Amino acid sequence: MQRSKFISVVLLNYNHANFLERSIEAIISQSLKPYELIIADDASSDSSFKVIKKYVRKYKWITLKQNSRNLGVCENTNSSLDFIKSEYAIFAAADDFLQSDWIERSENHIQNNKNIGLVASPAYAYSAKDKKEYDFYSSLFIDFKVKRISPDKFENYVTKYGMFFKGATSVYNLNLFKKYGGYIKQLGSYADTVVAYRCGATGGCIFDPLPGASCERSSSGFASSSMRSLDSIEEIISYLLLIKEEISSFNYTLLVTPLITRLLWVSYSRQLLIKKDSIILNPPDLKTFSYIINIFIILSKKWEYPFFKKIFGFFMKKVNKFVFVKRNHKKLPF
Repeated sequence: MQRSKFISVVLLNYNHANFLERSIEAIISQSLKPYELIIADDASSDSSFKVIKKYVRKYKWITLKQNSRNLGVCENTNSSLDFIKSEYAIFAAADDFLQSDWIERSENHIQNNKNIGLVASPAYAYSAKDKKEYDFYSSLFIDFKVKRISPDKFENYVTKYGMFFKGATSVYNLNLFKKYGGYIKQLGSYADTVVAYRCGATGGCIFDPLPGASCERSSSGFASSSMRSLDSIEEIISYLLLIKEEISSFNYTLLVTPLITRLLWVSYSRQLLIKKDSIILNPPDLKTFSYIINIFIILSKKWEYPFFKKIFGFFMKKVNKFVFVKRNHKKLPF
């Protein structure tokens, strides 16, 4: 059995016993096994331990780090750092799962690009009901072939294409990950985006256009639930202000604009979801509200380029469904 020389996987779990077997099987079935698998259980109260114990007993390279109390996603991640023995790590959520060759592809990228800050790829959106991938999971494509982005060009790529890295597939250089404080608690569900940005800007990035993981959308998930909380959104924006000088002004806008939009939407929704003359007034969905906000920006501040990029990005997402050869490693048709 071949194992990675560079990459460990930390599987973050809290009460996801129903997903655990799927995510663990995806890791042990990798074409190249990770250097180690650390399952970081955040004081689960369901049957997670029973599931994990079965794998820990069977595989020597799988270990359990079990918290005595619930720490939350960010602290659970950071408290795992002292246990990792490799140079790179993937921090995987228990309700996501890796594509079968993602570790092998990432290993090759790292071998060919020593000390790279970040390896990134898109992700699939997965439907448990249909048991298949049906779309890309909030993914952006910067190229249809593997692309090496040097540190001095990284910010330019983010400016041109947006935040093209996903937490579910990010392979972090641990020296840089630790340097920037790992997953910063105040950033909540934005923590993976910000640390990936910093790792890429400092050490450069390899972008692999073939998705590396599948993500299941869930309203009860960490990202979704925190993005419905006004306090969480305000805390993220407040912390981003503290690191504003590290980021180009345009990319700072890319990070903050979706938060401002969501902040307004959550506030607006709460105002509309009231009973008035026996009629419930429903707010517009977030997508519609985002378009309203962006049109307002165009009319009031004339930010033509961000608007063009947003429309172009939406168009490319639709086109990608037809030109991207899903799960197929053959050459693309151009």
